[in-house]
Amino acid sequence: MSQVANMPAVGDHDASTAVRLRLCMGGGMELTQYRRSRGLQATYQVEYGPEGYQISRDGRLRRARDLGPACQWMGKRERIRVAKQFAIEDIERLIGMDE
Repeated sequence: MSQVANMPAVGDHDASTAVRLRLCMGGGMELTQYRRSRGLQATYQVEYGPEGYQISRDGRLRRARDLGPACQWMGKRERIRVAKQFAIEDIERLIGMDE
């Protein structure tokens, strides 16, 4: 298991976090779609960048998180990779959202 997976989780945030994430990243978030492999296998939109990520489905924000201080020692590329990885793990486990 990677060192990233062993990092402490950071808290959940509301829609105001999504706005703050977009402002911090200057609109430079990367966008991808991810289809859950279990359950209803719904498709989620994931926006992620070096500050954090947000997950949407059906045009509704489902979850937004910033990476927080646990990831600040990483370089920008690594933070982007970690943000995407955390988002996908949250979708698969339905952490902070319903299906």
